[in-house]
Amino acid sequence: MQHRPRLVIDTNVWIGLIVWPSPRLAAVLDLAVREFEMIASEATFRELSETLTGTRFGEFLSLRERQLSLEMIAKHLTFLSVTATVTDCRDPRDNKFLDLAVDRRAQAIVTGDGDLLALHPWRGIAILPPRQFVDACSQGQPEAPP
Repeated sequence: MQHRPRLVIDTNVWIGLIVWPSPRLAAVLDLAVREFEMIASEATFRELSETLTGTRFGEFLSLRERQLSLEMIAKHLTFLSVTATVTDCRDPRDNKFLDLAVDRRAQAIVTGDGDLLALHPWRGIAILPPRQFVDACSQGQPEAPP
């Protein structure tokens, strides 16, 4: 059985998919579901859950709609434990995505977060915004330059 490459999707991309869907973000999800194993840790999913079910997005979707979205996302994720502790990101709150990516050998992180994007490439892991991720996939697989 051939293993699919692993992919980490940052909270801001998930939020965009749920609250402000667009064709560009839909293309990210389509590629991720078809070509990758989407991975999450307890910490990354907790951030998504707390952010999405908080009051900030109540004007866009009901709490029930946001909870259903979380359930749908969870069905597509592989939850993995993480032992790595990374402190490379200038925003310490984003290190949990790096922990997961490096510990579980992700090929890429898809994010709109400038603090993470500034690290690209990082330890052989591509850190790409949604549009570049889609473009890289159309040309092969997203990879960090040597």
